[in-house]
Amino acid sequence: LRAQLEALLIAKLRAGGPELRLLVPVVSRLEEVRAVRQYLDEALAVVRESFGGAPEIRLGLMLETPAAAHMCDLLGREADFFSVGSNDLARLALGVNRDAGLPGEELFYQPALLRLLALIFERSTLPVTVCGEMAARPNLIPVLIGLGLRGLSVTPAALYSCFEAIQSLSLPDCEALARQTLAAGTAGEVRALLQ
Repeated sequence: LRAQLEALLIAKLRAGGPELRLLVPVVSRLEEVRAVRQYLDEALAVVRESFGGAPEIRLGLMLETPAAAHMCDLLGREADFFSVGSNDLARLALGVNRDAGLPGEELFYQPALLRLLALIFERSTLPVTVCGEMAARPNLIPVLIGLGLRGLSVTPAALYSCFEAIQSLSLPDCEALARQTLAAGTAGEVRALLQ
């Protein structure tokens, strides 16, 4: 890992430009983040010594496990930003196999997942974006914004539909919708609220 971090730092140093943003996937424990931070500090020291400088770096964490969601307040002390990996978080939170199980129409509308996302936005002191299929569903964007989302990461194909969904929204309406969905008991009830 340290060799890979050194390579990233050297490549960024040579390329120039703004800061390097490193996103660590599948975090579940604080010890993992501290280990990455230690390797990163060691890699920065090597690059500074070898090249006389190093790029600015921001360390982000992918919140893809329920453990990370519940620990995001503590994990946030060790990082600079969060990104919620909605596909993996949904499957892990609901105990669904990656290769089989609920289709997205059922998976992303589960009240348990929405409550877990609400917990992340409530406890996090860092900027949080959402990526994956959930982020690209225009009818879920108002709920995500109502929960506290202020940044999405979507494929280029989804940009226009997401932009269209966002431009006509009001924050108070999104917050009211989010409260309604958090009170729902089933995915069907959530979907009915979003039609």
